[in-house]
Amino acid sequence: MIFHLQLKFLRDFCQLEERALYHRLARHYEEQQFFYPKQELIPNKEMLLTFAADFSLPENIAELCFFDYLRYHIQTCLAFYLCHEKDQTPLYQAIIQSLQIIEMESMWELNSSKPVFILKLFDLFLGIQQGLPLAVFNQKWKPREVPAILFSFSKELKRALPLLRNCRIDELALALNHILYSSYQVSLSLNPNLKTSLRIQEGYHAFLSSSKRI
Repeated sequence: MIFHLQLKFLRDFCQLEERALYHRLARHYEEQQFFYPKQELIPNKEMLLTFAADFSLPENIAELCFFDYLRYHIQTCLAFYLCHEKDQTPLYQAIIQSLQIIEMESMWELNSSKPVFILKLFDLFLGIQQGLPLAVFNQKWKPREVPAILFSFSKELKRALPLLRNCRIDELALALNHILYSSYQVSLSLNPNLKTSLRIQEGYHAFLSSSKRI
């Protein structure tokens, strides 16, 4: 957690390039030992080894920096998600189970936001598995009213997934709201046609106003 906050501080206030950012922390921690991320989080080490080589990072730092890197590079995050999908890891199974609980098909059939939602959900679960509090995930978003239906989904997700047992329901609902909204925004940007955009907006707002799970 401290390592993550130091990375965030350097990103926000020092405006270093990523290579310089990671190397500064590598020098600071070169003689310290870390609790490494669980093996199940890295089903295929090829991506990690490539990252470590590209950035010339020692092994004890590379894993932690790699997860930070994923949060800022969507293509790399997608490739890493596909590794989990290929190996059918517990983290990937948690995504599948979540999608069975979060019923948004009526909205997703109108637009292309589902792949974006899945990838952002994967990013969220990856952080939770690393031990990052939901408050850290939520702090990068502007405050936004959370629809009641997302509290219902959060309760069901927490009940069904051991991964979420230590998460607060209100913080999980807030995270889902951020993920849903950003996915919706991406979908709108990919559909400049006015008629299609209106259908997407109608589906999004109709879903948010639903109270069937409350």
